Parts: sequence; C-alpha cells; structure tokens
Amino acid sequence: MHKPINTASTALPIGLAYHDNKLCFDGQSLAELAQKFSTPLYIYSENILQNNAHAWWQAMRNNFGEYGEVAYAVKANDRIGILRSLAHSKHGNIPCSADVVSEGELLRALAAEIPPQKIIFSGCGKSNSEMKNALEQGVTHFNVEAEDELMRLNSIAKSIGAIANVSLRIVPNINADTHNKISTGRKKDKFGIEPAVARKLYLQKFEAIQFDGVAVHIGSQITKIKPFQDCFRVIAEWCEFLKNNGVQLKRIDLGGGLGIDERGQTTPTPEIYAQNAQKYLKLQNKKIRVLVEPGRSIAASAGLLLCRAITTKSIDDKICVVIDIGMNDFLRTALYDATHRIIPITKNNKKQNETKFTQNIWAVGPVCESSDTFGIQKELTETKNGDLLALTCAGAYGAVMTSSYNARPTPAEIIISKISEENSQSNSIQLLRNRGSIANEIKAENKAATKIHKF
Repeated sequence: MHKPINTASTALPIGLAYHDNKLCFDGQSLAELAQKFSTPLYIYSENILQNNAHAWWQAMRNNFGEYGEVAYAVKANDRIGILRSLAHSKHGNIPCSADVVSEGELLRALAAEIPPQKIIFSGCGKSNSEMKNALEQGVTHFNVEAEDELMRLNSIAKSIGAIANVSLRIVPNINADTHNKISTGRKKDKFGIEPAVARKLYLQKFEAIQFDGVAVHIGSQITKIKPFQDCFRVIAEWCEFLKNNGVQLKRIDLGGGLGIDERGQTTPTPEIYAQNAQKYLKLQNKKIRVLVEPGRSIAASAGLLLCRAITTKSIDDKICVVIDIGMNDFLRTALYDATHRIIPITKNNKKQNETKFTQNIWAVGPVCESSDTFGIQKELTETKNGDLLALTCAGAYGAVMTSSYNARPTPAEIIISKISEENSQSNSIQLLRNRGSIANEIKAENKAATKIHKF
C-alpha cells in the first residue's frame, strides 16, 4: 500500500491554480480541455517545460561558463513536440542537446531537428545496427558500457571510415538513496563498466575510437545532494587518472537523476547541483565540456494526466475511488511505488477536518491487477462518480511507458503554448498524439493475419 500523500501544505504544484473554483493548468481550464479531448488526457505546458530547462542551462553556465551543457534525457518524454520545444526554446540561448538510449529515440531527436553532433548515444544494450546507423546519421559521441560494445563499435566505425568519440561509463559503486529499481550506479546494477576494466581499456589504442571523456549515472529521483557529491569525487579521481595517462579529456558526462518533489520533501535545485559539481571537479579556467542529462526535473512538473472518477465503494476501512486511468496509462506507481498527488478539478472548500474520510480515500485504476493503485489521496474527499481529477507531475516517464494492456487505448496527448502571458484565451493547444484505437489495432492484426509466411 502506498503511503498517504503529504498535503500538509495546501500549495498547488507549479502551473496549477483555481479560478472560480475550477482548476486551471498554465491558465487553461482543465474542464474545457476534458470536454474537448475527453479523458484520460496527458496535458503538457510548454512554458513550464522551457522554464525548467532554462533553470538547468543557467545553473550550468553560472558554474562552468560556455562549457556547461544540458543534454535532455529523451527517455523521460520522447514526444517530438516536446523535443522540438526544448531544441528551439523561447529563451533562445538554451537549445538542449539530447541523450538517447535507442535508435528510436535517435530518430525522434533527429525528427525534432536536433543536430546529430549534439546527440549522445548512451544505453547498455546498443546493437550493431543501432551503432552503425547512428554513425551514418552523424552522431559522433557514444557513452560505452561494456568492453564487448567498445570492440564492436570500433569494428563498425572502422568499416565505414568513421571515428567514434567515446566516454566510458564508469561504475562508481554509489548508493543513490533512491528506489532499488531506479538505482544505476552500484556494483550490482546492470549499467556501466567496472573500474579495473575501464582503466585497461582507456590505456589501449583503437583504430576508430577516440577516447575524449568519462561518464557516470547513479540513479533517478535522487532527492539529496550527498549521493551526487560522492559521485563528483569519483569523477574527479577519474579525471586525474585520464590526465596522468595521456587521455585528452574534453568532456565529463555527469548523467542525470535529480529528483522532484513527490512527497513534500525538499530537493536540491539545479544551481545547488552545479555548484557542488564545480566544487569537487575544480574545473575553473579549464576548457572541458561538462554535461548533465536531466529528464524528470525538466519534464515531470510540465505535465499532468487528466482523468475522471468512474465509481466509488467502501473496502474495509477505506473509501475506494476507481478512476479511468490505470497502470497501462501511468505505470510509475505500480512499477516502483512512486507517489503522485491527485487533485480535484472542482475545488472542495471544506477543510480536511470537516470531512469524514480524510485519511482513507484510496485511488485505484480499472486494470485487473492489484498493483493498479495510486495510493491514499487525502484531497479526494467528497469525490463523486464523473468528477474530473488531475494526477500531477506526470510529464516524465508517463506517456512514454503506456501500453494497451487489458485492451485499453492509450491516452491522447496535448501541449499548451502561451501566446500571451496576460490572456489565457490566446493559448495555443497542439495535439501531440491521438488517442489509441483498439478498433484500428484489430484491423491491423486482421490484415497481418492474411500474410502467410512459409518456412
């Protein structure tokens, strides 16, 4: 069972506000959006998205000057409209680079007009065809995670006359103090190269590999600065090793992982993160690019998932509110016990101590799995069938992890773009992705079934 959401503070998440007792996101009425697009519906704010990215860019430039760089982690939200917004920001001076972990993400980044030389190919399972296609597309930098991968990349690059710039992703063996399923920097995790192997590889010469950096990533949804400080110390030691062994260090990839406020806790800001990185790396006046790969901290608060209550019933000592989103629409709560606040679209003006079921309103989805639950939601008191609700901080690792499990169509996705700060009526609403269609899937399967392949 998920712990109750901490709503001791009545403050709404960024971008949300009640107007005439109706919840709005970035000035846009959520009730009106539900009427036009139905539910479930992913809604993103371009304004919040770009402001979050700008906070990272400003932090990196404040501490590393022109060598500070932000490479958005495409896996957090890979919609082309999202990527295009980050690549061509209203702030003008902060076009994000992209960190991709598959050929599909690479193709999406290219479709968003992110230049290939600003794309870093990461990931622990790159196939030969993925690496070859990336090189042919003009991607020049790879974060490599295995000795075998490095040998294959060298062979592929040599065969097409290319040079691959490489950073080895080091295993720092750091406990990121986060959920076990999103910890990535321990010896027991599947990611990265063991230090002894990495030292051996850095000292070798390859025909089509140019070592120019070092990379690390310790996990996701990290809400304390200490794990990052430990990581920066390790990276500083590796920088010294590379310098002493003749490797021309041109870039340091610090990975991502900075968390967001999910449970009412205080998280470090991008500025605090960057200040600590500079403190431990000591790179003043050194022409070394320092990259950070934020995903969640850019996209999460820029999105919400609009939903509707289907039915309510009593279960044991709880009031169970069944909503029309399930783990197929939003997997995080079922997958790794993430906590997301759900807020009613119509404001409940009663104080919590005036309502009967303050502690025991249980939000669950319609999917046939006991793990399809969204936890105890204190603010859903007085919720009735048909009421509109908003699941907050859903912009990262939400829509990208959807499925059609239980033959349920995937939600539609839209993005709000502010044309005028003063007038919400001038907002532009762009459809990023249509709602899935089970009928279309059936047609496609029936069509495919007519093609008989004999072996």
